[in-house]
Amino acid sequence: MKNEKDDYSILCEFDNLYKAHKDCRKGKRWKESVAIYDMRGLECTLALKDLLEEGKYRLSPYNCFTLNERGKTRDIKSIKYHDRVVQKCLMDEIITPVITKTFIETNCASLKEKGTDFALKKCKEYLRRQVRISGTNGYILTCDMKGYFDSIPHKIVEDFYETRFEDEKILGLIKHIHASIPGGRGEPLGNQLSQNDALLALSGLDHMIKERFHVKHYVRYMDDFFIISDDKEYLKECRDKIEEWVEAWGMHLNQKKTKIVTIKQGFTFLGFKFYVTDTGKVIQRLAHKSIVRHKKKLRKMAKLYHEGKMTLKAAKESHNGWKAHAQRGNTYYLIRSMDRLFDELFKEEENE
Repeated sequence: MKNEKDDYSILCEFDNLYKAHKDCRKGKRWKESVAIYDMRGLECTLALKDLLEEGKYRLSPYNCFTLNERGKTRDIKSIKYHDRVVQKCLMDEIITPVITKTFIETNCASLKEKGTDFALKKCKEYLRRQVRISGTNGYILTCDMKGYFDSIPHKIVEDFYETRFEDEKILGLIKHIHASIPGGRGEPLGNQLSQNDALLALSGLDHMIKERFHVKHYVRYMDDFFIISDDKEYLKECRDKIEEWVEAWGMHLNQKKTKIVTIKQGFTFLGFKFYVTDTGKVIQRLAHKSIVRHKKKLRKMAKLYHEGKMTLKAAKESHNGWKAHAQRGNTYYLIRSMDRLFDELFKEEENE
């Protein structure tokens, strides 16, 4: 069938570019670069359209900085706002509608009608199904990639794009964006294209697991994935084949996080600890690290509030955001405990 999105002119349409601008500015109008573009939104979008049509568009140099997130230091390469508009339009109007049709159902991250809640729901569903099949004697193979975004080979995604697109201008723009990272490997976290590439890079592995291994209970969220089975030896074979596949592309499994455990022992997935009780009940607790991290954050926010550097409203919004995430699991008593800690830390200030 003809790919209706295989047309570079879609990217150059003013309406598509302006829609991408409106999507990109959501929640970010306070940023100087966004405000400057937005003040002359029609003019800036028309200028982008002309550059793309004339083949003169070039990605601007990255703004590089480091970000400490959950104890990990990440190198971030942020793109200029107008480049974000171009990539948003390229993703939404051309690439995403095409590649998502090739994904398995349980490729969950950053996709419409999927995401964290969908992945967690599938995890519980598959554990319950395993209990019905073999009781509480099942096993789980958990896998995680080492330095995933930095290790993604450009060739693995470019080869796929070439099977779906024939328009040389589309392929040329994708390769131009990839070429901004030398060495043919690595996807900067600040690039819009990187999110789709990260979903796509392991899609071949997804299909191998589902179609060659005939695995039914498999979920992947970006580079974090698991297989549930009642056969431990079979999971060992799967692990070896998975390692062979990723190594062939120059990527590597995180050996500390790649392991086989019983469903009674459980495993951590997307910030939650899942396990099955002796009676076959599936439990979803918040991971211990997340609890410790939030307690530290509450104490830090209380200190800032004492010093007049943070409002009580902002602290409550942050705490409520954590609660919304925690409520996905069996966390009723944990949330009550955290609410008591919050009241204790901020009680004096509320009474003043």
